[in-house]
Amino acid sequence: MDAETESGVSKMLETLKGEVTLVTIAHRISTVMNADKIVYLQDGKIHGQGTFTELKKSVPSFMDAVRLMGISEETK
Repeated sequence: MDAETESGVSKMLETLKGEVTLVTIAHRISTVMNADKIVYLQDGKIHGQGTFTELKKSVPSFMDAVRLMGISEETK
């Protein structure tokens, strides 16, 4: 999905926060970085779960992916 569409989807999901339970499956970390809980999968196995900040601190491969995508805590 292009950046403009992703931004629109992310904004729409934010409006639903607290109203419904939403399960989102995404390849791009930026799509789920504001989620209450992220389950990070790698090679078909759970490598960690928690908030964006918690995963950055506890899962090295998640932090590597964050860096590769150019995402910082400030963009959150």
